[in-house]
Amino acid sequence: MRLERRDILANIARVPAPPTQDAVTGVDLFQILDFFRRRWKLISLCGILVLALAYAYVQTRVPLYSASTEMLVQPRPDRVLNRILSKDSPVADPNGVDPADLENQMVLIESVAVLRRVVEQEKLVDDPEFGPGKPSWLGNLIANAMNRIAAFFPAETDKGSAKTEAYDPVTATARILRGYVSASRSGKSSAILITAISENPRKAARISNAVALAYMQEQIASRVEAARNGGNWLRESLDSLRGQLEASEEAVAKFRAANNLIATGKTGPTITEQQLGDLNARLVAAKAETAEKLAKYQQAEQVRLNKGNAQVIPDVLRSGVIASMRSQQAEITRKEADLVARYGPQHPLVVNVRAERRDVESAIAAETGRILQVLKNDYDVAIARQKAVEDQLRLVTGQTGVDDQISVKLRELERTAAANKTLYEDFLSRAKMLEEQTGFTPLEARILNQAVPPRSPSYPRKGVALLLGLFLGLGGGLAAAVALELLNNGFTSPRQVEEVLDLPVLACLAKLPPDRVSKDHPPAFLVLDKPLSRYSEAIRSLRNAVNLHGGKDPPRIVQVTSTMPQEGKSTVALSMALSAADSGQRVLLIDADLRRPAITESFDAARRPGLTDLLAGTARISEALTSEPRSGLQILSAGERTLNPPAVLGSEAMRMLLEGLVRHFDLIVIDTPPLGPVVDGVIVAQMAQAVVFVAKWGATSRDAVVNALRTLPDQRTVAGVVLSLVDEEKIPKSGRYAFYGYAEFAKYYQD
Repeated sequence: MRLERRDILANIARVPAPPTQDAVTGVDLFQILDFFRRRWKLISLCGILVLALAYAYVQTRVPLYSASTEMLVQPRPDRVLNRILSKDSPVADPNGVDPADLENQMVLIESVAVLRRVVEQEKLVDDPEFGPGKPSWLGNLIANAMNRIAAFFPAETDKGSAKTEAYDPVTATARILRGYVSASRSGKSSAILITAISENPRKAARISNAVALAYMQEQIASRVEAARNGGNWLRESLDSLRGQLEASEEAVAKFRAANNLIATGKTGPTITEQQLGDLNARLVAAKAETAEKLAKYQQAEQVRLNKGNAQVIPDVLRSGVIASMRSQQAEITRKEADLVARYGPQHPLVVNVRAERRDVESAIAAETGRILQVLKNDYDVAIARQKAVEDQLRLVTGQTGVDDQISVKLRELERTAAANKTLYEDFLSRAKMLEEQTGFTPLEARILNQAVPPRSPSYPRKGVALLLGLFLGLGGGLAAAVALELLNNGFTSPRQVEEVLDLPVLACLAKLPPDRVSKDHPPAFLVLDKPLSRYSEAIRSLRNAVNLHGGKDPPRIVQVTSTMPQEGKSTVALSMALSAADSGQRVLLIDADLRRPAITESFDAARRPGLTDLLAGTARISEALTSEPRSGLQILSAGERTLNPPAVLGSEAMRMLLEGLVRHFDLIVIDTPPLGPVVDGVIVAQMAQAVVFVAKWGATSRDAVVNALRTLPDQRTVAGVVLSLVDEEKIPKSGRYAFYGYAEFAKYYQD
């Protein structure tokens, strides 16, 4: 019996797709293709819409032009203070540029000090693109009013406090220009690209070249200023040392004269005198070293007290550890910018990178502090070493056994004079070196390629913007299509119904075009008007499937219901009844939907006696029946409205009425309310021999259908499901749930 039933149901317009390897592996390529076939209009519409918006955006933007000047930064020489304080101060990498120093140069290029030169040279204050513009009359009025109010409340300030700086249009223009000028490293080389952006291509090239020139001028000025400051400090130190030397030599001369001592040559020094000579030499060296360590420590201490940048201290600049950490810091900063642009500032990866950057910065600060402490320790060690030499010298002097205090005093004065002379000569030689450096200051950078006016704008990039808009539109359309597919919880194919409900699909009724359906021509009458149409054939397939449900004895009382209203159950009931009556059967159609009697209204039988009148005993059967003239179908309308439809339909009178009517009719079709909102259909199902369940294609929720079927008292009475209002343009024609609509067999029908 099962095989026979399947053979008959094969007449229903569906052909399930054969299993494929993709279905076995979980990826159905045909289903994906079918998805694009059904949703290509939405995806294309979104793509075209966003593309149009991108085109409109591009057309309304003011084009900007970018011009770049390439500048090579050469390995910078030792700083002036390094050459003054130490003879051995080599650059960390003689063949390259320190990355940290290169970053500093790029910051200098973008600084207001350099851009002020550009503003003055190019006269950008009056430029409409970069100039700050004149304040409006309203701004002047407000400013004057504020000045007058402030005059009545003078602020108490210190005598030495600086006055508030007046508005500087050059500085204001330089700050505006700063947003249009950028400096970046050219690959991994030591070259820097200076890029300027402007609405005029020639102006962009002119500003880029002007920034490069202003940077070189700023470098020359800073080098000259540094040399001048170093020279002033060195001259002050020489004057102080010269005074000390003259005073010590004068003290020796006066002591000799006062004690009548004449400097005469000796045949040879004694052992004690030789030791004294060695100690004197060591003392001179110790004092020179102490002076050197003191200068380094004073420079570092001055930077610390002034809260300056400790990175400019020579020992910090020469540190290979800090150079490595700065390279790591630059890489982490680049990584952070990349992650922020990709995931946003609150992403866990961004938080981790920021923590890593803070660790590196803390390590740099700790290493800098350690270097400063080393300078302090070196100075302390030099003082201790000098004191040790002096103590040893005093000890040797005490061991000579010479009681002549005059000789001891003379030697002390001579040692002091000799030490001062050596220190003075050392500083004098370094002063000569500084004069040579001040006379010629080599530049640390030179221009490789000057900027030229660009031919095409750099913003907006029309091709990139349009391509990005197209991809975003298609991506948005695809996301919308996927969302619609996921939100569609209804049944879209017979196979899907069978898998979820374990019930056969009795028929698939296609959605008829509007020109073939109207209030005067309901779709149910197509079974009479066009008996060879595909709709009529689907209704006949439905009748045959219902007859097979009862085996040898076809069911004679068939209930038609659904889950929700507006699913076409009344149309299915009327179509089924008309088709059976047209085939010669005695058919009765009962409108048991006492709440919304659609069949009663379609036959204009609302004022005639009906089902409720028969059950109440106020009318006879002959008065309540309405006949359809073309097919001979008998219709029992709903009758008078009642306040308790479940009690009426579940009454014993209803059961007795059906038992009496079944003896006079071959088929009784009962149109009942939906199972979802009311319980009327569940009550009638107890009296029906077969239940036809109608589900709207792609609309009725699968969960709602399952819950509605569970309310039926006997699941075995359910003959199957009818998919109504099938949209043949959207049915899946490939993949796991593919089936073919009636359009594929149009030559067999006469619509």
